[in-house]
Amino acid sequence: MTPVTDSPATQRASTHAGKNKKHYGLLIWLWISDICLIITAHIAAYGIRFMPGMPVFYGVPPFSQYVTILPFTALVYYFCVRFYGLYRPTRLISGLEEFFLVTKAVALGALILMASSFVYREYTYSRIMLILSALLLILFLCLNRTLFRYLVSKLAKRYGFQRNILLAGHGPAIRHLIRGMSGYQKGTFAIVGLLSHDPAQVGTHVSEVAVIGTLNDFERILSERDVDEVILGELNVPRQRILQMIMKCEEKMASFKMISDLLGSMTSRLDVEHINGVPLLGIRETPLNYPVNRGIKRCMDIVVSFLSLVVLGPLMLLTALVVKLSDGGSVLYAQSRVGEDGKIFNIYKFRSMKVDAESRSGPQFAEDEDPRRTPLGGFLRKTNIDELPQLWNVLCGDMSLVGPRPERPVFVDQLKTDIPRYMSRHRVRSGITGWAQVNGLRGGPPSEERIQYDLYYIENWSLWLDIKILIMTAFAYKGAK
Repeated sequence: MTPVTDSPATQRASTHAGKNKKHYGLLIWLWISDICLIITAHIAAYGIRFMPGMPVFYGVPPFSQYVTILPFTALVYYFCVRFYGLYRPTRLISGLEEFFLVTKAVALGALILMASSFVYREYTYSRIMLILSALLLILFLCLNRTLFRYLVSKLAKRYGFQRNILLAGHGPAIRHLIRGMSGYQKGTFAIVGLLSHDPAQVGTHVSEVAVIGTLNDFERILSERDVDEVILGELNVPRQRILQMIMKCEEKMASFKMISDLLGSMTSRLDVEHINGVPLLGIRETPLNYPVNRGIKRCMDIVVSFLSLVVLGPLMLLTALVVKLSDGGSVLYAQSRVGEDGKIFNIYKFRSMKVDAESRSGPQFAEDEDPRRTPLGGFLRKTNIDELPQLWNVLCGDMSLVGPRPERPVFVDQLKTDIPRYMSRHRVRSGITGWAQVNGLRGGPPSEERIQYDLYYIENWSLWLDIKILIMTAFAYKGAK
């Protein structure tokens, strides 16, 4: 009797089902541990708030009063964490992005609990205790996810639930995707290879990923390799061909994603209107066109720049002294830059170049191992210390903490004709740091790719994005010249 064997499609479906079960098994553990940590944070906050010696105005409330709201507290925080997509098993997310999502989720949950405490008047709950609980919960959930990511990275490959990703396409979007994925959950996924549009690239590597075929080899590669997800980064593929690829992925039980034209020639912020059921696409107003958002951003600039000048004052004085003693030249360097709405202003930096560095060469962009730099200048640029005087520019209103980096007028006149939409970056205040800089696009002449990152920031601005960029700046040294 001939044994019955499963078809490749059936085997494929079985493999995916097995991987999904393992993913969901780990998620169940994450759910349970999160609930336990929510309860732990609540209890610990009560203990800290009402420990002996802490000021209490109306007496210490009974612990049972806070135990009664534990189920409601746990549910609120759980659904907030779920709302921000932190329980999606196949989501690729970096540790920093996860931190911001956890913070947003806990902040939302804390606001809901505080609002509920105003409505529910049977007991009066300590607002300080709720804030302490939220802060502890951010710490606990982040630590829990760090542990979770570590365990998953160790177990994924060994127990067979590692996601295999096939990339298709070429260009800067694919290269940035590969570079970005290197900071994600290592071990939970593997890039099986890249399909290029150019047959000559087969056998080579793009950002350390092997080119294993062309787009014409897609069906064959998908059949031969164990692929769980396909990411298409080629924007010039005909629509019919994309539909064929999607159908082939469905046949092989693989998911399909496509890099959107996020950095394209138009905009990523589209508005949809419906007239009698007919959808109409239009360009949405950018967030910083609204006075309230501009006011929020300006308030943060004033507060953070003032506090930074106070805290970093000793470091700035020490730097000024060292720069002066190094060669006897001026401490600060003032240079004309183009800011918001094309306004010219003077930007200030600690001098990192030799005195009269451009007297012979004329204006030029910084470069690797720039001979115009002083020995101390290389260190100042690598550590971003040379940028600290720009905090004064921020306090005065010429710049913002975060925004597109300002360029010199002579370069702007050239770049506005060479790079599409270049002048659109001047719709907002220039920044000390920006979205392009923290993604490794620093130094040298601005490229179309860097401008596209600036436009993405303008079109997707939020206070959270500014905070994220400021934190990332502390670790962004790549590309400094």
